[in-house]
Amino acid sequence: MTPSLFLSLFVAAVAAQGRSSGVNQRNSTYHCCDQPAIKFDRHCGNTWSNDQKTFAYYKLSGSRKGCKLPCKELNDGRMLLEKCVEVQVSVVHKKGGGSVMEERISFTPLPCSAPALAPGSVGPLLLLLPVLMMMIGHMISV
Repeated sequence: MTPSLFLSLFVAAVAAQGRSSGVNQRNSTYHCCDQPAIKFDRHCGNTWSNDQKTFAYYKLSGSRKGCKLPCKELNDGRMLLEKCVEVQVSVVHKKGGGSVMEERISFTPLPCSAPALAPGSVGPLLLLLPVLMMMIGHMISV
């Protein structure tokens, strides 16, 4: 095989590999009411980040994982969040034959329909509870 033919075949093989191993990118959302959570595939490697800073990871075997704020807990295919933030996740899927597919997903939090129900917020009735208790106590003592 001549060097130029070898080089041509090599370049064609690299180009074909580059096309087949592209990174899929997509956008998704998650709800911020109650306990914010994002589901993930436990059969894939996952790395989560916010503002380009990694805050959680889950390795393919599941034996290695890490979670720090805003991550609250990482178990059973679900990551619980301490607060609602933009989240980017890089997912690595191992396929048969040793091939690997990478996917990047950008998660945007969906606000609650009722702002008083968002995690960490206190509803207006809860703020009035001490006043109501004092009024009821005063009415009973009279």
